Amino acid sequence: MQVATPSLPERGENTWVIAIEDMLTDESAVDCTLLVTPFMPEHNHGAPMAPIVTELSDGEYEINQIVFSMPGLWEMRFEVSCGSEETDHLVYAFWLDA
Repeated sequence: MQVATPSLPERGENTWVIAIEDMLTDESAVDCTLLVTPFMPEHNHGAPMAPIVTELSDGEYEINQIVFSMPGLWEMRFEVSCGSEETDHLVYAFWLDA
């Protein structure tokens, strides 16, 4: 994660800026499609609203409207498609305090 507001995830609305690079070439990945899903596996539900992804430049993507409604274990589930490459799946898990 490049930038986060607030700096650590917290209840309420969050904004993240992430950078995506090609793992083999270390080049910035542009024109990618991202599907981002906040999810609480222990409660089997997601967030109250879908995040909005905006491509900035040079492989950076801003994710707005990330809403964490309650404390506990959260997963950020990413599906990333860049050009003709296969879709990659990534899960970033963290504990959100009260």
